[in-house]
Amino acid sequence: MYKLLVVDDENIIADGIANTVSWDSIGVEVTGCAANGLDALEKVRITQPDIIITDIKMDNMDGLTMVNEVGALYPFIKFIVLTGYDDPGFIRKSLDLRVFSYLLKPAGEEQLLTVVKQQIAEIEKERAIRKKIEMIDYELERNQDFFVERLLEDLLSGGVENRDTLESRAAFLGVSFKRQSYSCVLFSILDARNAAGGGGFHKLHNQFLAVEEIIKSFWKGEFWPVHIEQDKLVIILGGENIRQGIEWILENIDRFLDVSVTAAIGESCENILDIWKSYRQALLAYEGDSTPELPGIISLDEMPEAPGLRFIYPAEKENGTLESFIRNGSRQDTDKSVRELFDSMEQQGFQSSHIGMKIAMANRYMIDNFSNCDLSLDVISRYLQINPSYFSRIYKKETGQNFVEALTAIRLDRARTLLSATTMKINDIALTVGYQNSRYFWNIFRKNSGCSPSEYRETHFQSSKLQ
Repeated sequence: MYKLLVVDDENIIADGIANTVSWDSIGVEVTGCAANGLDALEKVRITQPDIIITDIKMDNMDGLTMVNEVGALYPFIKFIVLTGYDDPGFIRKSLDLRVFSYLLKPAGEEQLLTVVKQQIAEIEKERAIRKKIEMIDYELERNQDFFVERLLEDLLSGGVENRDTLESRAAFLGVSFKRQSYSCVLFSILDARNAAGGGGFHKLHNQFLAVEEIIKSFWKGEFWPVHIEQDKLVIILGGENIRQGIEWILENIDRFLDVSVTAAIGESCENILDIWKSYRQALLAYEGDSTPELPGIISLDEMPEAPGLRFIYPAEKENGTLESFIRNGSRQDTDKSVRELFDSMEQQGFQSSHIGMKIAMANRYMIDNFSNCDLSLDVISRYLQINPSYFSRIYKKETGQNFVEALTAIRLDRARTLLSATTMKINDIALTVGYQNSRYFWNIFRKNSGCSPSEYRETHFQSSKLQ
């Protein structure tokens, strides 16, 4: 039942509304009547009504003042004004106070029932919304750690696009990133891989949890544990003098726990959005450690044989290589350009970068095999002996486009060359450049070129003949 309070200084009217209207037919119970605003305040405190029907002009406290004060204390109570004054000023003030309906006396039973039923529908709608919000809040609180970890993982993969996106997600989770410097650190327990492989994974996991607790206890800045992998603990630290702090942490791990730990640290970054770079550097240092049996701190700065991310990817030279191949299809010229591309990378120390070599090999594989209709991310990942998801991510980061975009560009540029320089059928051209479905080829060609293959041929083939 919904509770209704009637407020009117005329007893006959208040009693009539309370006792002659069939409120029970719509699930409403009248909890009482009040003679003025002050009386209503006290009855509201006692009875907690859902809806109040009130007059405006009353002694001690008028109806609209009462609406204002009750609304401030009980924001979910709904109000209906029932008055004899058709005054624009009263109407405007009622609207400002979010009064649901403004009725003029005398109001019949049917009119009152209709308005109150509408108000009940509004109450039920608001209750449903509040219940949904409560469920969301409950689920968020129950899974808080999971959602924060997802945000941190997206930061490490470079998946958070901009500051606005980060701040929106962080605010939703009730977290913030306020430090001026951040580093990603990979903590590994010596001989962890053998321990996990020998059936001691549960013990190893507990050791990592103990290490995490030591770090949390001794680190004075921001502490963001991302996840525990099979053989390493990934943590983002925010603050000053991070390397010095890690040295202190390692000393205390050695003091309190019977384990030896290595910390691979990436370079500090001022913007948390760049933490993916620090993570990649830490990962390269971890994978390139030549003395994994020794505890302590490792970083790329201490590994001159592994310049890591300090290269500048020669994208312009690579684009020239692809363009040369697409224009003339000469294998000899292409081989020469590819060798020049590798020479350019080697001059920057790129040759020793595992990531750079994988990208170069991928591009060469696409040049040689773009006509294969089955060429895909999985196929090229198997060729490179690398995880498809990881390859997709690093390819996008280093070249500025994803694998599909790069392969599509090669195929369509070759198709344009064939359309403008040969009389091959369009279906045959589609198959030649790697599209078994000619309809799909037409669609993707139009999307990327702004015209259909036949329209492109009509324009460019004629112009080539005139030349």
